[in-house]
Amino acid sequence: MPFIMCSLAMRWNKRGYVMQHLQKSGVRFTVLPIAIKEENAIAGIPTAFGTAAMSTPATEDSEVVAALRCAGAIIVGTTRMPEFGTWPFTESQNGGVTRNPLDPRFSPGGSSGGSAAAVAAGMIPVAIGGDGGG
Repeated sequence: MPFIMCSLAMRWNKRGYVMQHLQKSGVRFTVLPIAIKEENAIAGIPTAFGTAAMSTPATEDSEVVAALRCAGAIIVGTTRMPEFGTWPFTESQNGGVTRNPLDPRFSPGGSSGGSAAAVAAGMIPVAIGGDGGG
């Protein structure tokens, strides 16, 4: 339920409203470690989009990262994705091939494979992915 509330609030794309809504709703992710797909901005970290070409650190958090922080989540890092999200598998020159930790013969699938692999390996309980295909 908290993720749905965050998702609905994010659609308005107004940071002030999102933060106010989360604070009033009482939604808390206190001490919940979350990894973020590297297409989402995290202040102070380059938003890499799966490539080494993007090296300038973000000046502020993306809406989803800001909302998660507001709710008390701990952002632990970013997860791999294919360069610019162009492929339905997670492989890039910058990060190599992301394998399924349960069976390395397979891909964890899609452009959010780094997030899927991190959760499947038990590194973190939750990760943010994305759905570019709709």
